[in-house]
Amino acid sequence: MLMNAIMFLCAVLDIQILYTYFRGMFHQKKETISRIGVYAAFIGTEILLYLVTLFASDLSGPLRITIQLGSSILTTLGLTFLYESSLRYSIIVTLCFQAYSCIAELVSGGLFTYFLSNQLQSMPEIGDLILLLISKFILLLLAAGTMLVWRRKELYYNLQYSLLLLLTPILSIVILITIAYPIASELYQSILYSTTCACLLILNVGNFYLIEKNMQLLQTEYQKQKLQQQIEFQASKYQQIAAAYRDTRRIVHDVKKHYFFMQDCIQKEQYLPIQNYLTEAINDLENSYNTINTGHLVVDSLLNNYLSLAKEEHIRLETDLNILPNLIPTSDYDLCIILGNLFDNSIHACQKISSKQEKKISIHLLTTSKEFIIYIKNSMIEQQKDTKKKDTQNLYHGYGTENITQTVTKYLGTYLQIAENGYYEVTITIPIFKDDQSQKTS
Repeated sequence: MLMNAIMFLCAVLDIQILYTYFRGMFHQKKETISRIGVYAAFIGTEILLYLVTLFASDLSGPLRITIQLGSSILTTLGLTFLYESSLRYSIIVTLCFQAYSCIAELVSGGLFTYFLSNQLQSMPEIGDLILLLISKFILLLLAAGTMLVWRRKELYYNLQYSLLLLLTPILSIVILITIAYPIASELYQSILYSTTCACLLILNVGNFYLIEKNMQLLQTEYQKQKLQQQIEFQASKYQQIAAAYRDTRRIVHDVKKHYFFMQDCIQKEQYLPIQNYLTEAINDLENSYNTINTGHLVVDSLLNNYLSLAKEEHIRLETDLNILPNLIPTSDYDLCIILGNLFDNSIHACQKISSKQEKKISIHLLTTSKEFIIYIKNSMIEQQKDTKKKDTQNLYHGYGTENITQTVTKYLGTYLQIAENGYYEVTITIPIFKDDQSQKTS
């Protein structure tokens, strides 16, 4: 049972070595083939080679070697067609890998004969297994070395990574030899034991180093995603500012025409057309003028912009604003992150609603002597009651939720979310300290 399990692990190692070798030698796989398809092809090839080995086991020596070697070359060449490359390059990569396999078997056979053949004569199965493992690690060493040299100009590998990549199979070979080397002398036994411990120590240190680097990479990727989200958010705000600027330019252009018309009427002493024209111009100006005017630039600009967006999307937007601008404890930048993401999420949630359901957003902003309160309630697609597993992404809609949470936490505030009965509610409470007020007044 144990022998079969180890043989299975050797087959998995064989697949991983070939897959890693191809990833290093080829630039990319074909777009028409999925990653699962690639894995399935490698596993299927290993199974096919195993069946060929069983079939050829009863044949004579030269014929068996010819069939096994030919099937190995053909299947390896077939796997190269999963990647973008020329036929000539695929043949070169295939022949190199087969050459490495032959070299690995020859070197492993030499090491085994020199160190272990006499000691393991009474246990041939163990000897064959150790010989197989040594050959796999030598093949891994050759494949990894080729990958590092071949793509050194395209991919950057630092010295530590390169050493660990090459040392791992070397140390594995040393461990296999030392643990299987029986010796009576206590001195040599102590040396071999110390060698094994040193190899294991180095492997563990290397594994810890790789894990740490991987964690740093994940952290960098996480920060990159957050930065990308913030860039998208700022880009959307830029588009909104650009739209407001175009509206202002249009109003300025229209006002100039109004002045020219009135000047012409005055010169002709025709005053009645001026009165009618002014009435129409005032109505148009009132429709274009910002309807929200709390005195806080961020609140006014964002709300006026989202009023226009809500009108275009046929969303009923209600506001209840009772704030004193000098009491708001956040910076303009952080307030823009909070309100901008909340308003965006509310608009996006309403856009997903079918025409039969009401689209409504309620916004309440309040400042007291002790806290700044933001309450937003918007209609959303109602969750299915029979759903066994709730979708957290749908419940807490919007990619900016984490940015909001971090910003609110920065000001020691609280952030509560509720999604039920077809509505999504957010309540944010940020305390107001005396230091905040003094900084605002100063």
